[in-house]
Amino acid sequence: MIKEFDLDVPKQQKPTRLQFRNETRCVTALFERCYKPSSATGKPWKVLVEVVDGVKSETHIDMLGVLIVQVDGTVHDFFDMTAAAKMEKALKYLMTGITKVSEQRGWDIAPFLDAETKVRGLKFKNEWVWRSPVKNGSRSLSAEVLIRHQIEKAEISARFTDRDGNVVKVEHLVSDTPNDFMFFGYLGTFEWQNDNTVELISRDGQKRFIAHAV
Repeated sequence: MIKEFDLDVPKQQKPTRLQFRNETRCVTALFERCYKPSSATGKPWKVLVEVVDGVKSETHIDMLGVLIVQVDGTVHDFFDMTAAAKMEKALKYLMTGITKVSEQRGWDIAPFLDAETKVRGLKFKNEWVWRSPVKNGSRSLSAEVLIRHQIEKAEISARFTDRDGNVVKVEHLVSDTPNDFMFFGYLGTFEWQNDNTVELISRDGQKRFIAHAV
């Protein structure tokens, strides 16, 4: 079933393709979180929308479960836009491609429209918590890893809350490329070192980030 979505500009050079993917990934990743997968979409697992200056084929292709479809667009105009306009344009590209695929495969478009509505309801704010909060030894505080996935960067922070659930502090840990396939590498283990200090350790164990509740 369909679980993933992405945008690409296949006719551009690698640096341009990478920049475009990074600057649109916050929208496609948020759409993935808002979309409820359905077995009605069958075996394919991903929709990849290619943005091209002049669509050569309106018909999508199935490449090992990745459904690839073209939509018309000019990437250099995209880079000149504001962050807000980029997110709007990225969602438009995505929904245009999804609509084409849905019509051609006979899918119900409603679940995708529902995901689009949720993205807009969140005002394109892709912010989420990684795993469950962890309590310190005295159980006076909880800490969690907060991810803010934006157009220009992804920010990872530690958020502390008291027994009543009130946020007492948010401390920045690290920022990186706005691509979840990149910043996921930081998300290895997260634990308290003492009643006031938490540590995030990367998956490879090579990077460590400390945050203090007070």
